[in-house]
Amino acid sequence: MKQTLLIVFLLLSFSNIYTQIIQEDFNTDDFKNTWTLSNNIEHVLAIGKDYSKYIRFHPKYQNEYIVMPNFVADGSVYQIKFDWNKARNNGLDSVQFQVSNNNGTSWQSVYSIINGNERNWIADSFSVNLTGNILIRLLYQSTGTFPSQYFNFDNFVVDKINLTAIKTNAQVLNCSVYPNPSTNFINIKVNSQTLDSYTLQIIDNSGKIHYQQSLNSIYNILLGIDVSTFAKGNYIVNISNDKYQYSKNIIIQ
Repeated sequence: MKQTLLIVFLLLSFSNIYTQIIQEDFNTDDFKNTWTLSNNIEHVLAIGKDYSKYIRFHPKYQNEYIVMPNFVADGSVYQIKFDWNKARNNGLDSVQFQVSNNNGTSWQSVYSIINGNERNWIADSFSVNLTGNILIRLLYQSTGTFPSQYFNFDNFVVDKINLTAIKTNAQVLNCSVYPNPSTNFINIKVNSQTLDSYTLQIIDNSGKIHYQQSLNSIYNILLGIDVSTFAKGNYIVNISNDKYQYSKNIIIQ
């Protein structure tokens, strides 16, 4: 009985970590009512995740894009999750994830995909701090040659990470960042109660990721990171996986 109650408690704690903002699997045409697509985006049924419909960028067309529905962000950290793959290895085509908080007047790139994995679907994600009325755009930049790289996307989710809920897991993921403020370097110490993998990111207030590193299967680790080339200002150190989250505001001066 005690073990069952513990499992239920953990499941409830994890479910409170995230508040879902956007979810789209592209299996019907309904998403076109709220998403914005450029003229040559393909909505197809072929090799989608689990053989479902998906979105495809075709290499014949340059600067194609899709834009998610807008939402109001409150300064929290948001996680964008999705499945993707590409076909072929020719060219240097890329997809930029971009954020706008001024109705698309200007865009800030926060994540990019260049290399692919030859049609094998993978689950990917990144986290970013967001404030204001937010649009998220995927911009495809093609070499314009064919054959080249198709980029395929499916199953988008945008979650708000609820740090107050995550505090219940502080005994599992205990982190510290010092010195703070810092000028030339910072130390990041991670103490984990479980042998898990995490993603470490340092993000500025505009949502741009200045540093990212995978921390694979760790209990305890101490990292020294050179921040001497960072512009002066406020940043967020974000360490997370699908269960645990740590965020810390730091100042580079």
